[in-house]
Amino acid sequence: KTILNAKKWWNEKNNSEYKKIIFIEPSRIKTTKNNASENRDWGIKKWQSFINTFKNDYFFIQSIFRDSELIDGVYNFKSSFREACAVITLCDYIIGGEGGFTHASAALNKKGLFIYGGFIDPKIIGYPFHKNVYIDIDGSPCGMKVKCSHCEKCNEIMTVEMISKYFLEMVTN
Repeated sequence: KTILNAKKWWNEKNNSEYKKIIFIEPSRIKTTKNNASENRDWGIKKWQSFINTFKNDYFFIQSIFRDSELIDGVYNFKSSFREACAVITLCDYIIGGEGGFTHASAALNKKGLFIYGGFIDPKIIGYPFHKNVYIDIDGSPCGMKVKCSHCEKCNEIMTVEMISKYFLEMVTN
């Protein structure tokens, strides 16, 4: 049923004026009192700037659940994780922070761009067919489950221009 709903939705929304369809997951939802969501958060303002750069050429889709942060210029829809995965099967690429959708996209054999920052090395949990952005500075990977200055520095190093460069490499190769 989920994939049928996704295909119905896709047929209603698919627009051929865009080069590619990109599933985006910018949210870092905090699920427990002490977790790493702050350390793995690239920042909604950076995500918005990234989208503003590419929204006229690429169709971005964002799954909304719980306390997701919304980005202007993307099509968003409320869904369960399972429904979002069904939609991913219909997309060309996925981009987001390291997390559940990284593994889902690998299971679905979808190419993606994932931001790891300095929290965890993609050599540990990443996939070689993804573009993985990892900042290897002193203290990386930190793995801290409380806010840390190391991860804050890594997130500052990852500029919109840097992520845009990796994105364009992914979608043009």
